[in-house]
Amino acid sequence: MARFAVWLLTDEKDGVLQLVKYYEDATKAIVGVSKLYEEWIATGIKPSQGRFSEAAWAAWAADYTKARYAFWRRCAAKLVELLKNAEVPQQ
Repeated sequence: MARFAVWLLTDEKDGVLQLVKYYEDATKAIVGVSKLYEEWIATGIKPSQGRFSEAAWAAWAADYTKARYAFWRRCAAKLVELLKNAEVPQQ
């Protein structure tokens, strides 16, 4: 499972890092989670739940920030679309 997680997070073609590469905070969070899995692979000892939780919260916070940004960009784009297509009453 740990090897799959590292691949899922870091693969150059299909990994999560490819989706967040323009977001420094998200990239740092994903790398942090990946390093825990790499440590597990290298030592055979699973890192503590506390360390995984800390890394997961960082990833969640980074994703939330990115998601919030994407949400407002989509809202703005939809508003522009609606305004362009709105009928203007004749006076």
